[in-house]
Amino acid sequence: AGGMSHTIIQNNLIYFPKRAIYIIGTSESISILNNNAIAGGDGGEGILFGDATHFCDHCIISGNILRSFGLDGIKVLGLEYGVISNNVLSKNGNDTDNTYSGILLAAGGGNSIYNIITGNNITSDSVNNPQYGIRENSSADGPNIITNNIVLNAQTAQISTQHASSDVSHNITA
Repeated sequence: AGGMSHTIIQNNLIYFPKRAIYIIGTSESISILNNNAIAGGDGGEGILFGDATHFCDHCIISGNILRSFGLDGIKVLGLEYGVISNNVLSKNGNDTDNTYSGILLAAGGGNSIYNIITGNNITSDSVNNPQYGIRENSSADGPNIITNNIVLNAQTAQISTQHASSDVSHNITA
C-alpha cells in the first residue's frame, strides 16, 4: 500500500505471501498493524514499513504472528516515536544463514528513533537462523527502548544496538 495516512490493518490471516504487509510511498502517520497472523512463503519480509525516502511517525506494530519469512520478520525504515510490541516471530530470516533480523530498525526517510520495542517473542529453530533477533542498523538509529522481549537462537547477537543511548533491559536471551 502507498499514499496512505492513518491506516489500520488488523485481524487478517495471510498465507504464503512473498511480503505480507508492505507499506511504502508516503510518509505515514499514525498507522496501526494489529492482530494479523501471517505464514510466509520464505522470500521477502513479513512486515516492511517505509523505504529510502519515506518514514513512519507514531506507528504501532502489535500483536502479530509472523512465521517463516526468508528475510527480516519486521523491517522498519525510518520509524519515529513508534511501538513494536507483543509480536510473535518464528523462523524468520531463513533464506541465508546469519544474514537477517527478527526485527530490524533502519534509516529510511529518517532514522529509526525514539521507539519502544517490548514484549516480543522472537525465536528460530531453522537450519538458517537470523543474524540478529532485534537490530538497530546504525548509530543514527536510536535512541530506542528495547525491553521485556524473549529473543532466542540468533547467530551473531540476540539484541544489537548501535546508538549509545538506547536502553536495553529486562530481556531474556539465549
